[in-house]
Amino acid sequence: MQLKCLRCGCEQAVKNGFIFGLQRYKCKKCGYQYTRTKPHGRSDHEKRTAVMLYASGLSMSMIARLVGVSVQTISRWVRTFYTKKLEEIPKMEPMKKVTLQQMLDFFESLSKEDLGRECFIFSAKLPSGTDIRIMIDNPKQSKKN
Repeated sequence: MQLKCLRCGCEQAVKNGFIFGLQRYKCKKCGYQYTRTKPHGRSDHEKRTAVMLYASGLSMSMIARLVGVSVQTISRWVRTFYTKKLEEIPKMEPMKKVTLQQMLDFFESLSKEDLGRECFIFSAKLPSGTDIRIMIDNPKQSKKN
């Protein structure tokens, strides 16, 4: 994979020494010198997941612990998302905290007809090691007649 010049986008570069132990490159076209840098920050997927969790009623401190970032970072992601992409935010009821026993009781109370109903599972693995799984029920499924 060839590196692209950060200034002109040209892929013709030559090695040009080291700086702080990192290989330097020089663009043959424009003469710009640069080093290969690792991408910083978190992915858009993680940011959208955090914003969705916030819109669902989870506290910023809980989200920060799940994602592995500071509360201020979550606050900035939410503020940025709400100012730039307000039309994309779905209206959601607050999340409910339930025990596994309550979930088991809920599933046992369903009729055989209800057991054939579709639902969706939102699943995400965050770099902090946290697994997020949210069940989304689909009660407005069209019935086959």
